[in-house]
Amino acid sequence: LAVGSDPPSQVTFSAASERDMRDERRASFTQFWRSYNTRFYDGGFHGRNWAAIRDRYEPLLESVATRDEFSTLLNRMVGELESSHSEVGAAPSDLKGPQTRYLGINYDYSYVGPGVKVLGVPKRAPGSYAKTSIKPGEYIMAVDGEDVTLDENLFKILNDKGDRDFELLVNSKPSKEGARTVKFKALAWGDWTDIYYRNRIERLRHAVEKGSDNKLAYVHIAGMGGANQTTFERELYEYAEGKEGVIIDVRFNGGGNISDNLINWLGIKPYGSYVPRDGFPDPAPGRGWKKPIVVLMNENSMSNAEMFPYGMKAAGLAKLVGMPTPGYVIWTTGLGLVDGTSARMPMSGVYRLDGTNMEDLGEQPDVKVPMSNADWQSDRDPQLDKAIEILLKDVAAKK
Repeated sequence: LAVGSDPPSQVTFSAASERDMRDERRASFTQFWRSYNTRFYDGGFHGRNWAAIRDRYEPLLESVATRDEFSTLLNRMVGELESSHSEVGAAPSDLKGPQTRYLGINYDYSYVGPGVKVLGVPKRAPGSYAKTSIKPGEYIMAVDGEDVTLDENLFKILNDKGDRDFELLVNSKPSKEGARTVKFKALAWGDWTDIYYRNRIERLRHAVEKGSDNKLAYVHIAGMGGANQTTFERELYEYAEGKEGVIIDVRFNGGGNISDNLINWLGIKPYGSYVPRDGFPDPAPGRGWKKPIVVLMNENSMSNAEMFPYGMKAAGLAKLVGMPTPGYVIWTTGLGLVDGTSARMPMSGVYRLDGTNMEDLGEQPDVKVPMSNADWQSDRDPQLDKAIEILLKDVAAKK
């Protein structure tokens, strides 16, 4: 094969193709059933007849017309196994919905009148800074020159505008007369939820420090991934250094796979220390944590965030406060189907040393403390209050 001296060039082309979606879904259905048949962690299928379940659902394929209907069919079929971590997601669509931006403002939904009344502006939101300040009780009369009220028009204005500035007409009264212009970039959904999260955690941390006369520290673990572990290790020393105990909060933690790492790290037992000239002793190996711990958990601590409190208690490292966890505990992997449908495949069960399956079990707290709707609406946290109370007693008992 003779190769010329000309450099390679890119050739752009397009070609039409046809897909028989019914055939693809039939193949995907078979792939899904066979994968579970050979790889599901429990060969007894939680006491169900997996072949009989297939025979009942397969005829329904003839009535499936969309990606969503197909994923719903598979979700219902696998749901008969009553197993967590077995969700099915529809194949991606080329159709994209609107991308809505957020002003970072809490609206007063009781207000009826022209404009939008501001109930509050969270710290770190665009309207919380001096140059772009918007205060509670003020009114947003227009966005980008269009009049707004709390209806769909406001959100239509914020749709698909990308990362650019919005102009808000703001006044202390519900009128355009005498209004000022405030200009800032609106937030993507992830930025808006991150602001809410950071403010909430900061408020809880201050509550612990104030409620314990600065004796205790508070650390929240948002998820069980590698980045969360790095954040936890940094924050434990950033906020807990010099404190006498720590509250580790895994409420609203959806899980992951780092519980073993955290438990091993927190349970390190030093065998000696390293002492530089004119320096302070540094335990060997590593630092770990040698003081009392309370783990906060609730109904939304899931999967690996259920294994963590169980492991901490089993290792004698912590007491547990909050509400029972949901029992959503299995090791899972991903499964891609022929038509683009995505699924999860529970591969390994998680068992206690006595052989008890943690799936559908739930971890029980040492002290059960419910949270009412009134507590949430008023920013009260009786679970945190109880954790402070218990931890202070443990600290006093250790002296």
